[in-house]
This record gives sequence, structure tokens and C-alpha cells, in this order.
Amino acid sequence: MKRSNNRIYTKFSSFVLLTSTLLMANLAEAQTQHKDTTMNRTVVVEQQYSPDIIDVSKINVLPKVEQPTISKKNVEYDNTLSPANSFPFTAMKFYSEKEEQELAKQGYARLGYGNYGNLDARISYLFNLSKRDKLTVFGAMDGMNGELTKPKIDPIGQEANKWDARFYRSRAGVDYLRQFSKLNMNISGQWQLEDFNYKRNLMESGSSDKQRYNSVDVHFGVKSMDENLPFQFSAETNLLAFNKRHSISGASANESIIRTKASVTGAISEQQKVTVAAQMDNISYSSQFKDYTSLQLNSYYELKDNNWYLKAGAHFDLAFNYGKSVRMAPDFVANYIFSDSFILYAEAKGGKIINDFRKMEQLHPYSNPEVRMSDSYEQLNTVVGFKASPLIGLWLNVYGGYKIVSDDLSPLYDSDNSSISFSQGKTKSLFSGLKISYQYKDLYQFSVLSNAYSWQKTDKNLLVQKPLFDFELDANVQVLPRLKLNLGYQYVRLASSELVDYASLTTVQYRMPSISNLKLGLTYTISPKVFIYARAENLLNKKYQYYYSYPTEELNYVGGLSFRF
Repeated sequence: MKRSNNRIYTKFSSFVLLTSTLLMANLAEAQTQHKDTTMNRTVVVEQQYSPDIIDVSKINVLPKVEQPTISKKNVEYDNTLSPANSFPFTAMKFYSEKEEQELAKQGYARLGYGNYGNLDARISYLFNLSKRDKLTVFGAMDGMNGELTKPKIDPIGQEANKWDARFYRSRAGVDYLRQFSKLNMNISGQWQLEDFNYKRNLMESGSSDKQRYNSVDVHFGVKSMDENLPFQFSAETNLLAFNKRHSISGASANESIIRTKASVTGAISEQQKVTVAAQMDNISYSSQFKDYTSLQLNSYYELKDNNWYLKAGAHFDLAFNYGKSVRMAPDFVANYIFSDSFILYAEAKGGKIINDFRKMEQLHPYSNPEVRMSDSYEQLNTVVGFKASPLIGLWLNVYGGYKIVSDDLSPLYDSDNSSISFSQGKTKSLFSGLKISYQYKDLYQFSVLSNAYSWQKTDKNLLVQKPLFDFELDANVQVLPRLKLNLGYQYVRLASSELVDYASLTTVQYRMPSISNLKLGLTYTISPKVFIYARAENLLNKKYQYYYSYPTEELNYVGGLSFRF
């Protein structure tokens, strides 16, 4: 028992001695250790320490940084790229100052006069009836009355050299716009009177050489304006009445058209939408012409994003009681934008062209066909081009295409020498063109347009007013703070055609003289509301024709005052 206690005591004494020795060593080391410095610091870790910090993510996560983006230029797509539609010209072009009416002014008027009895008068006023109601009234009169030289080449061969020409056009109308919360309503009406005389053989007698056209247009339409609607829509109806005082038979001829249009557009997504459109024309006549109905249907799909604009659809054209019953044509457009302002584009379009009295008057104002002309049909009108703006204010447009038109209209001289009729047939043309425009602030602006045409497998009797080449220049320069000049030049070389000489009953080759029109205009500011304007055309004093067999004025001018109020 005693030995056992001695062992326990010995072990305990050893443990106490060892512990004391270790404590003394640690104490000695602590007493001899150097104080902490900036470079050397002692850290005693007694246990693992993992604190929980509330909202620690707010300390470690940086705010989201969005990469800067470059907004592309807003590009307006040119839906009328096909140059084949630029000729022939609109009916009876008269010479007047280019209007530049400020939006702040509600009224505008001008009055000018020149040689050849050139008259240029216009007045319009916008009534802001309320914030939602606007009413515009307008009136205009232009025309000429002077002696012109008849063309030297004439298939009939019995023409006198001089012609006392007269052509006056008067217009008046009213336009009312009501803006509701979700749609706009538009009601308008216009009356137009054209009073002129035909170029007749002075040796002839019989029917009158005087003519008068009366036309009345009435329009009613609505259009949705709320983008939050599931679909957008528009609808309109129009009454178009046209009266000829003298027809070939001697009696007056009336044409009435009830034209109804409607379209509905539904959005598939922010970038895609589908449109269905329709137009119905109910055409009736008081003369020997046959009444009929035309229905045009057009449906297409559209896609728009930052770089692409795509449109894919088709035209379905139906006719009842006259003409071909069913026709089809494509409706395709593709535009690709790259490098902000460089555009590649392609189009393939078509559709019906209704040859009513208005259309025939635009092609030749002195026309008076004896029979109802068939409607023309654009089977294909395709164009491919490149448009670019390498510098601010500068645009370049290079394009080319191909066009096929069935039942295309062409002027044809009547055998009784009373007025112009038409021939019809299929025309095919290749064309290419270049357009350049540049504008620097409000100091100067210019544009150049040039087109070349090649008529493929087309009867020459359909080429009377068709162009081979056309060139047009237009430039405006702010010479002085109060004086602005306009310079323009137009050149058109026309295709060679075949006409019938009724005196010998033979076919003769005929080419209308090339159009070469150099023009100069100016506008001088007397006060912010009063301006002097003047314009001279055909400065080279050339003899040419815009319309087959009917001469235009030689050196001519018009000038007067314009007002803003």
C-alpha cells in the first residue's frame, strides 16, 4: 500500500514539475520577446473565428454597369424607288415659286403673272378650331393663254404653224380633321375645273375645239391612333366624279367612282406584324362605256429590327363585268442597314393601274378616247440598289431593275385630228439610275438624278412618250440673308416610235424632240411675312413637247408676291 502511494506521489510530482517548467519557459519567452512593429506583428490565434456579417453582399458586389450603345440613324425607307414611274410627267406643269411655308403661320397666299398669260394664284388657311379640331380651306388657279408653235413633224401633215393655246385650271377645297382619343376622323372635299382648247386644223369644221373637265372629290375616313389597341385599322370611302363637256360623239361624258378602302394590322410581336388591305372601285359611266367593279386585295407580313426591314406579301386583283377576272402580283421589300447609314435594298412589286378619266388625263391632258381603255397591270416592277450616307448631309443611291406592264397606255393620234386617243400593249424595260443629294445647313442644297432605260421586245407604237435617258438637276443657294436662288435643269431623250400617216396610210418613224429645260428662280424676303418670287423656264429657248404632238412654251417667266399670315 505504501509502495503504491509512493508511485502515485512520484507521478504527480513529475507532472507538476513538467508543468512548472513549461510555464516558466513560456513566461521567460514572453518577457524576452520584442514589441510588435509595423513590419513585424505577432498574432495569437486561440480558436477559429468565423463571424456572420449582415448584408455582406452589399459590400462585395459592385453595381451593374451597362455597356454604352450607339443608336442608329432613323432611316426613312423610300417606297417609290422605281424610276420608271417618274415619266411621263404630271398634267400641265406650270411655273411657280417653291413653297416653303413655316408651320407657325396659318395662312399662305401668292399671286404672280408672266408672259404667255401665265397665271399663278393660291391661297390657303388653317383654322385651329380647338386642340382636336382643324379646318383647312384652300383655292388655286393657274394656267396660260398665248400663241405656241406647233411641232414640225406631224403624221397628218395638214397642220398650221401657230396655235392660240389656252389651258386654265381652278381648284377649291376644304379639309376637316377631328382628333379623338383613339382615332382620327378626316372629311374633305375638292372641286376642280380645267378649261382648254384642242390643237386643231384651222381648215376643219365640225365639233368644237373647246373642252372643259369638271371633277368633284368627296372623302370620309377614320384611322386608329392608339398604339395600345390589339390591332390598328383604317377605313375610308370616296366619291370621285368626273365630267367631260365634249366626247368624241359630241355629247358630254360622265364617270363616277365609289372607292372604298380598308386595312387592318395586327402585331405578332414588337418586331412583327401582319396587314390585310382591300380596295373596291365601283365605276359607272353615262356614255357608251361599260360599268364594272374592281376589287384589289393585298396582304403582307412585316419584320422590323435594328438592321432589317422585310415585307412579304401578294396582290390579288379581281374584276367583275369588264377586263380579266383574276390577276396576281408580288409585294416584297427587303432593306438591310449596316454601319448606321449604309442600306442594301430590293423590291419586287406589282398590281392593277385603273385607267379611269383621271389617269388618262395625267398621261395626256388632251386625250379623249372613244372606247373604254383596259386597266393596265404591273406584272413585275423589281429594283435592287444601294443607298449610303458617308458624310453628314450627303446621300448616294445607285439602283437598277426590270419592269413588265401589260395593257400599257401610249398616246395615239386620232384620224380625224380632233384629239388624242390611246393604244395599248405589253411593255418591258430594263432601267438603272443614280441619285445624289447634299445639304449643308440652310445655306445650299443640291440633288442630281439620272436614269437610263432599255425597252425590251416592245412595239414601237407604244414608245411615243417613253424615255431612253433622263437627267435632272436641282440646286438652292442662300446667296444673301434675304435672297435665295434656285437653279434647275432637265433633259429627257425620248424613244423612237412608229406612227401612222393617215394621209398616205403608211407607217412613219417618229421621235418627239428631246426635252431640254434650263430654269432659274429667286425668292427675296421683304419682311418675315412678305416675299418677292420669280421664275424663268426654258432659258435655252428650245422647242420640245411634254405631251405628244402638243408644244410647250418657249422662254417663259412668272413672278409676283407671296404672303404668310
